[in-house]
Amino acid sequence: MKAIHRLSLVICTLCLSAVVGCGGGDNYAITGTAKIKGNGPLTKGVIHFDSGKGHYAGQIQSNGSYSVQGDVTGAPPGNYKVYFSGTDEGDYTSLKPVIHKRYMDMASTDLTAEVKPQSNKLDFELDPPQ
Repeated sequence: MKAIHRLSLVICTLCLSAVVGCGGGDNYAITGTAKIKGNGPLTKGVIHFDSGKGHYAGQIQSNGSYSVQGDVTGAPPGNYKVYFSGTDEGDYTSLKPVIHKRYMDMASTDLTAEVKPQSNKLDFELDPPQ
C-alpha cells in the first residue's frame, strides 16, 4: 500500500511539473556580426546581452560572427545592454584595445538591443579605440 501511495505522489508531482513548468519562458536565437569601423571584423572576445534580470553571452568567431549559447540557446524577448569582453590583442604584458573602451563595460556601454520573439540577427559596428 505504501508503494502505491509513493507512486501516486511521484505521478502527481510529475503532472504538476508538466503543467507549471520551470518558469523559464521561451528563448529566441541571437546571431550576428561585430565589426570595427574601418578595420573589418572583431576577431575574438565575448559579446554580452544583459537585461538586468538575465545575462546571455556568445563567443565571437574569427570572422566576427557570434551566436548566443550557454545553458540555453538564445535569450527571452526584451531589451538588453550589449557589451564586450576579451577583445584586447597582445599578451598579458602588452594588451592593446581594438574597440573603444566604452563597449567593454555594462555601465558605460551605449549599445542596446531588443530581442524579439523570433530569430534575431543583430549586427554591431563598433568604434575603434581613441
